Amino acid sequence: MSKPKFKVGDKVFVTNDEKELIHVCCPRSYAGQKGEVAMCESGANDALIRFSDGKCWWLYLESLKNISPEKIIIYRNGAEIVAKNTATGKTGVAKCNPADKFDFNIGAKLALERLINSEPEKPKYYTGKVVCVKSETRAFTKGKIYEVVDGEMYPNAGFTDICKYKNFGDVNIFNSSQFIELVE
Repeated sequence: MSKPKFKVGDKVFVTNDEKELIHVCCPRSYAGQKGEVAMCESGANDALIRFSDGKCWWLYLESLKNISPEKIIIYRNGAEIVAKNTATGKTGVAKCNPADKFDFNIGAKLALERLINSEPEKPKYYTGKVVCVKSETRAFTKGKIYEVVDGEMYPNAGFTDICKYKNFGDVNIFNSSQFIELVE
């Protein structure tokens, strides 16, 4: 019998391969995020992951990467010092000015500070107007124009939409209704 890939409590990283996100309403903003395994079905190919915002999503095991204990390696590469987080692959770099005397300790402090204080890249989401051309639910009305702002679209009253759309294609993928993009 093979050893399970993950166990409850494991720290995981959600890969950026968005095709592997299992739950159709799982915001793609979780790609690239860290989480913790809250439940793993025995013999199944998915796991319930709890993120720092408290929300949980079922994700395919293939979309998860186990995070080993965080390790930061600092090394010299010519006239620059690199601090690399082995768990995430992120780096911080300090370059020595040719007019200055090279000092590994100063470069290491700068590189580590740049690694730790680097601003995370904010995801870009779709903004635009769409027209519902086919609807099989009461959430959207055929012929009605809906506005998507920063990836969020609000269906008819009484329904909620928790998806964050990165592009127009997502609007059709994650809804049972179909839309066309309104060009003004």
